[in-house]
Amino acid sequence: MKRRAIPLIVSIGLTLLSFTVNLNHIRDDFHDAVKSECKLQAIIVSKTYPTNQVTKAYKGLATCTSAEFATWPTTKWKYFTDGKALIEEAITAAPLNPEIRYIRLMVQLNAPVMVGYSSEIDQDLKIFVENIGDYVIDADWKRSFIKNLKTSDGISTKQIEQLTTVQTNIK
Repeated sequence: MKRRAIPLIVSIGLTLLSFTVNLNHIRDDFHDAVKSECKLQAIIVSKTYPTNQVTKAYKGLATCTSAEFATWPTTKWKYFTDGKALIEEAITAAPLNPEIRYIRLMVQLNAPVMVGYSSEIDQDLKIFVENIGDYVIDADWKRSFIKNLKTSDGISTKQIEQLTTVQTNIK
């Protein structure tokens, strides 16, 4: 009985390890791909990432970001609304996940005002600030998220102050 348990334990361990590696991989891939339409499209269609809400949100962010590369207004709008829908689904499924809130904040803070996607900024920032400290992710990523938010187009001075306070507590 013990001999059968060892392969099962090893298999479960490898599965969990691959989940962590892949999850970091989409995060890395997106942040590396943000200026490349081809790389963004590769993220959107990839089946190699784990099926979870963070992946869904990053695919939504990649889709929204792809709108910047589109020529036709209808194509831009389709990319934006399709990506927004994925992000909204992820938030509904994992409402306290600070990384998913970061993703929606990045879209809301950088989207043109005319698309009318900014009503949840304060709520998202509140949840991000309250939960990022305990979020299980490398501190370098936490600092990177905060830096990206602080340099976003639509961020206010008050919101920057909130992020700065949180940033000082990240070790």
